[in-house]
Amino acid sequence: MRKPVLILLLFLVGVAALVVLFHLIDFSKALDQIRRIGYLGSALIILNIGVTFLAPAAGWHLLMRAEGIPIRLGQTATSGLMGHAFNLITPMMYLGGEPIRTFHVAHLCGVSKQRVLATIIVNKFQELAGLALFLVAYAFRVIDLLWLRLDETVVRHLPSKVLGIMVLLLYLRVGRWSVADAGLVDLGGDDDRVG
Repeated sequence: MRKPVLILLLFLVGVAALVVLFHLIDFSKALDQIRRIGYLGSALIILNIGVTFLAPAAGWHLLMRAEGIPIRLGQTATSGLMGHAFNLITPMMYLGGEPIRTFHVAHLCGVSKQRVLATIIVNKFQELAGLALFLVAYAFRVIDLLWLRLDETVVRHLPSKVLGIMVLLLYLRVGRWSVADAGLVDLGGDDDRVG
């Protein structure tokens, strides 16, 4: 009996928050801003927000499927959205919703929390690696623009070659790596313990 009451209470809190939010927003100013950047600009902003959420969720989904966790893409998106929403209200933004995602997926799929958490950790490292790669690429582009007047045959193409080598090395090192290889999860198998 307590669960339906809790769901009703949370629903009412959500509706009250939306009512307060709608009273605080000046929709005429919001529409003026949308007209100012145009519908194409608005569509690009919405696309950017969608890709920012969906790309890490898709990567996490692929990691879980590779680890044998039987989850559907919609369930991954739902769990990711729950965790992301919690991340936005925690003091340490982008860290805090992981326990919610861990418990949700573990309960949903009947797998251990350690396996789910291991995929989340690897997913966070993937996000960090992607961010670092783009920062390095941007740094090389800035260097390329600053050194534009130097010998073009050497300096002009050096950043793209170095970046290509870095991506290749990253793939060779991480591309075929799995959570089980890191020893983060004991998937069963050989047990070397005696007794």
